[in-house]
Amino acid sequence: MHHTQKKNKRLTLKAMALIIGSSLWLALSYDAPILLHVEVPLSFYNHSNALPTRMPETLTVALRAPRKELYRLPYNALAIHIDAQAITEDTHAIRLTKDMLLLPAQVQLVHPTTIACR
Repeated sequence: MHHTQKKNKRLTLKAMALIIGSSLWLALSYDAPILLHVEVPLSFYNHSNALPTRMPETLTVALRAPRKELYRLPYNALAIHIDAQAITEDTHAIRLTKDMLLLPAQVQLVHPTTIACR
């Protein structure tokens, strides 16, 4: 075998190894849970024109799910849904729950946080 043929054969083997390795990595990591931080707007329902307290417009939340579930998640439709009638003058904070985000069952809210009421 010529030196050029051996070099081409080695390059072909390296390319095939790279393709097989990348394919395996993608296939195995598709179901692996990952952590993602997303900025989500607050949305109030059951309210009159004026809310009784000032709240931030958005909140950054941490979500954990298999990669394929996070790919399917409609990020532009995410919102934290808050019942404004549950907020009173004595409310200092609201505990954020997964139900407020209307997340699919496979997506977890990591480190549930509180929303400060000013």
